[in-house]
Amino acid sequence: MPHLLLSVGIVGVAWDLLKPEGWLHWLVETIEIHRPGSLYYLALALAGLLAATRWLNRARPGAISNLLAFGWAFAATYFVLRMLLA
Repeated sequence: MPHLLLSVGIVGVAWDLLKPEGWLHWLVETIEIHRPGSLYYLALALAGLLAATRWLNRARPGAISNLLAFGWAFAATYFVLRMLLA
């Protein structure tokens, strides 16, 4: 059952990312409108994400995989509920 929930979460995130007017479309449009400032913010966000993952791995090994599993499960629950309520 947990693997099914994780798989549904991955599908839900991929759908929200790639659908028309999805997150990817919004991100590309935002970068295009606010160039080059938005590229600096994107690079800063990626550097912060990398630093946070390194810090978490040093603080407690395996924390990233637990955090990702929780995130995918939350995304799956949200995706299923949104489909049921639509």
